Amino acid sequence: MLQTNRSGNGNNKRQVNMTGWKYSVGVRFLLFFLLTLLFYFSLAPSILPEKLDIEVNAKSEKDIIAPIQIPDKKATLKAQEQAAERVQPIYEIISLKNERLIDSLFERIDQLNDDELISYSQKISLYRTVIPDEVNKYLREFMTTSRNKDTYSETLLDEVKKRIDEQKYDIPEETYLKIARLSKEDVAQMKPVARELVSKLMADAVPDASVPRAKVPEYVNASSLDKRSAREAVQELVRLCITPNKFYNDDATKEAKVQARENTPPIFIKQGDIFIKKGQLISQETYDLLKENDLLKSEVNYWPQLGLLILSVMLSLFCLCSCVKRVTPISNLTTLSY
Repeated sequence: MLQTNRSGNGNNKRQVNMTGWKYSVGVRFLLFFLLTLLFYFSLAPSILPEKLDIEVNAKSEKDIIAPIQIPDKKATLKAQEQAAERVQPIYEIISLKNERLIDSLFERIDQLNDDELISYSQKISLYRTVIPDEVNKYLREFMTTSRNKDTYSETLLDEVKKRIDEQKYDIPEETYLKIARLSKEDVAQMKPVARELVSKLMADAVPDASVPRAKVPEYVNASSLDKRSAREAVQELVRLCITPNKFYNDDATKEAKVQARENTPPIFIKQGDIFIKKGQLISQETYDLLKENDLLKSEVNYWPQLGLLILSVMLSLFCLCSCVKRVTPISNLTTLSY
């Protein structure tokens, strides 16, 4: 019904009253309810995952398709461990400056042999302790300096000490007899040869000192030394100064394994993939995987449904408000000019 009222003051005013089902509160409420149901059931298949009714150790009656993308934590952990196992041990080359060690040994030999107050037998006795002590002192100072400067980790330095101790070389007794007889000229001739051999043999990675030590006689025989006693003494001194220089780095290897695990992408069962075939026995592992992802009918969780309901209500309100604004006229007084 449309009613129009006019006043006598020269201005014409029209008051409009609208009636009908379009403006009924009941109809609007019914539309709101129906829209909410429409949105809820339309969105439910794509938002709410299908719940599965399965039991452990029971055979699947049909092919079961993943209703959503399922993160497979156990498979991911397995892949991470496999990636970590593929990491090769990391070794580090650490130069001990073995040329300095051979230099210090020849300085001591030159000093003792040049001392005429020390008898030949006393020199032999001294060399039995002086030469090993000189080596131990040099290595000990290297370790102390490295620890103080924090050049290498404690774990790596412990590995260095362990390998050097394991591959320690003992000079034969007869070598001390030969060293005690060396003249000053012999020592001067032997020193550069020995230094060059140590430098050459330690230039490559040496995880096992026995390998370069076995090559020493060949190099010594090809050297400029002509006296047999000098060659034999140099041979043993060079072997003594050769140490391993390639060491297993446990810290770096562990860090590489951690990085390998972190870089392993997570494994998913893709939505739509068949992950349980018809007739397949349901394992505890598969059951736990579905339980973790809230895909079992036995697991009651109303939060997804509640979230979808709230979303449907919001969409319904939006649609209803949009329609109301279009059909509702101005119900107050509207001024018309004639």
